[in-house]
Order: sequence, then structure tokens, then C-alpha cells
Amino acid sequence: MSRFVDGRSWIAMTNPRNAALDRSANWPGFIRSAIWRLPDVMRPNPETLVWAVCVDSDGQVIDEVRGDHQSFDTATGAVEHDGRLYLASVWQDSLLSVDLRDRP
Repeated sequence: MSRFVDGRSWIAMTNPRNAALDRSANWPGFIRSAIWRLPDVMRPNPETLVWAVCVDSDGQVIDEVRGDHQSFDTATGAVEHDGRLYLASVWQDSLLSVDLRDRP
């Protein structure tokens, strides 16, 4: 979550909620721990999605950037600067820049 500027803050969203993952929250801890130790090839791949939401100081969603991108997904950081939203990901070597001024 970025710091509040002009009363708003951007939050990077890595993926939409996953029903199976939500159900696993009630499973015993030893089962969840065993799942985390599975090799990466046995885990589901994240969706190729770019997603960030903007909230006001009351926590209300006031804007959203969401869509597919050929070479960027799983945003983990977001910051707005001079009318642009910059998104970072642990999986990519570069930032994604979104021009917020050209949006409806």
C-alpha cells in the first residue's frame, strides 16, 4: 500500500480471491504447512493479471486499474507520481507504468 497523497492511496492486488484457498483457511495448521512445502511445480500458477485499487482515507475504493498485460503480472507494489501509476512485481525486472490521465 502506498502512502496517502491527496487523500488517496493505491494498493497492489496480486490475484483475485481463490475459493479453494479461502476454504483452506479453516484447515488444521499442519495441513496448511505441508501444502506450503510442496514443490513449486505442484502449486497453481497465479493469474496473468495487473490489478491495483485506489482507496480514500476512509478505505472506500475510488478507482481501480485492472487488466491483462503480455509481460507483467502479480503486482506487489503501487505508487502514483505525476499522473502515472507505477506497479512493481517480484516476478518482473521492470516497472509497469500506467498513465492515469488518459483514463475516463
